[in-house]
Amino acid sequence: MATNPSNSHSLERELAYYSANKGNLDSQYRGKFIVIKDETVLGPFDDQNSALREALKTYQAGTFLIQLCGEGPQAVQYFHSRVTFR
Repeated sequence: MATNPSNSHSLERELAYYSANKGNLDSQYRGKFIVIKDETVLGPFDDQNSALREALKTYQAGTFLIQLCGEGPQAVQYFHSRVTFR
C-alpha cells in the first residue's frame, strides 16, 4: 500500500501549530483532547475516542491531529501509519 505524502505534511503542519500554541492550548484545554485540522481547534473532548468520532464526521482519517492538552512535556504523541484509505 502506498502512503499519501500530503497527509504526512498535513499532520506535520497540525503538530507545528500545536507546538507553536502549546502554552495557550494547554492552559485552555488542560486534561482534555482536542482535534487540530487546518490550524483550527475542534473540541474539547473528555476522551480520545470521542474526539476521533467527532472528527471523522467531518474529516478524512489521517488528515487531522488528536492531542491531549496540558499533561507536561511528554503530552505530544507521534503516530506513524502506512494505512491508506480510499
